[in-house]
Formats: sequence, C-alpha cells, structure tokens
Amino acid sequence: MAQKNNTKKEGNKQCMSSSTLTLTKWDAAIVLKKDGSFEASLPQIQGEYIPENVVLGAAIAFALRNENLCTLIRENFERECCTKKGE
Repeated sequence: MAQKNNTKKEGNKQCMSSSTLTLTKWDAAIVLKKDGSFEASLPQIQGEYIPENVVLGAAIAFALRNENLCTLIRENFERECCTKKGE
C-alpha cells in the first residue's frame, strides 16, 4: 500500500494536510477521523476464501463501533505502551 503524506509545520506542531492511500484489490484500510468517526475500506469478497487482513480489518471496524471494546483497547495500550520511563 503506497501512501502519500503531505505535512506542514504549524508553530511547534507538525500537521498532516492530506494523504493519499493506494489500495490494491485485497487491501483493507481504516481511517480514524479527528471527530471520533472512522471510515473503513474492505474488499468485496466472493467465494469462501477471506484473506486474514480482511478478517482482521472487519474485526477492528466492528470493535470500533463498540464503546466497551474501545475502552479496553485504549486501557491496554496505555498500560503496555505509555508507561513512565524508569518503570
């Protein structure tokens, strides 16, 4: 998946002005919006074969619609990834 990322500096912050994602036939993508909404792009599946990335993308999109799951994901992330230095 190719990504074009345009960034600009705004004071001390670096802001992304726009991005272009290039998805191929079997790619799945989820875009998390600043307003809390999201957009998902999943390939249309015909037949019994469903690629693992599509299953995972659908599962994540489903989880994003469940407030309890989002809370658990955030809490786990904070516990695992946002620990204070020196701990």
